[in-house]
Amino acid sequence: SNYWGYNTLSYFAPDNRFASGAFSCPVKEFKMMVRTLHAHGLEVVLDVVYNHTGEGNHLGPTLCYRGIDNTVFYR
Repeated sequence: SNYWGYNTLSYFAPDNRFASGAFSCPVKEFKMMVRTLHAHGLEVVLDVVYNHTGEGNHLGPTLCYRGIDNTVFYR
């Protein structure tokens, strides 16, 4: 299981598990959170790890970057 969210398939879609569910859309909730933090003088830094994707091994499955250029994305 992917408990920590490292096997990303879409870097621009917030994980529903991290939303409160009070809003109909996690993206809207995330944007509201960022606006609220900014309004209180806090900066928001997003930490993204691009080498942790939801890929399999050399036999597949191909879900994200594998196959585009293995030597660049997977060393």
